[in-house]
Amino acid sequence: MITPSALVHKFQPAQKKILFFVSATIFFISIAVLQDLLHSGFNHYSFYFSESVLFNSGWLLFLPAGLLLIEWFKKVEVANSRISSWLQVFSYIVLSSFVHVLLFSVLLYSLSALFLDHVYGFRKNISYTVSEDLYKYILIYGAIAVFYFRKHLFQPKPVQDFNTGPGGNFIDKIVTGTGRNKIIILPEEIIYINSASPYISIHTASKKYLHAETLKAISQKLKKDQFARVHKSAIVNLSKVVSFKSRLNGDYDLLLSNGELIRLSRNYAAAFKQLFKNSSS
Repeated sequence: MITPSALVHKFQPAQKKILFFVSATIFFISIAVLQDLLHSGFNHYSFYFSESVLFNSGWLLFLPAGLLLIEWFKKVEVANSRISSWLQVFSYIVLSSFVHVLLFSVLLYSLSALFLDHVYGFRKNISYTVSEDLYKYILIYGAIAVFYFRKHLFQPKPVQDFNTGPGGNFIDKIVTGTGRNKIIILPEEIIYINSASPYISIHTASKKYLHAETLKAISQKLKKDQFARVHKSAIVNLSKVVSFKSRLNGDYDLLLSNGELIRLSRNYAAAFKQLFKNSSS
């Protein structure tokens, strides 16, 4: 016998998402209708189920409108990669809300013409939707936009961190120490570097050194095919990575040549894997 849970597991990831959104849509429409019923009871006016369902049918549009516009924005993003992520988010929210207002006005007009004894005019539908529901569209499409663009908005860009500085030169040594005691560290000796505010800590096989520089500043001076950002507070030498193992939550544990484990954040995992693959080939 196939249980409901087993049936759900048979769905592909895309089908599961659609099933989730459809279920969520039915849930929100039901809650909205129930809210209308309670509101009519508290305020002593008649409740009309058909009209309540009609005016809450706008929830049906979030799935098709949201997905179609996301697909369109994927193409636009590729064609206009210079557009900032925040501008893309703003554009998505405005365009999605505008499209939703138009579609909902058409939906109200069409359904009322088909099933009710009076028709809700298109222009009045637009005025009603803008005045009553526009803020909902902005909030919901805003959440969708941030969810979709989250990688671009919040994920640091490792490739940019490891670009060469002015003149395109990489350092061939790091001079550190205090006073007359200076130590020269070669990049190939470094196992990893991590933040030790207000300094950074440079780890080699024999010792670790505090160095008066920021992690971002030092990362711009190191070769991007030799060093990789693995966390907001750590950089590793790719040649010193022995292996890496998933934590099953999107993060990884990197085993380094000195036996230490360093966490690889999920935000840097894709870039690290590509750099690690290239350095190993």
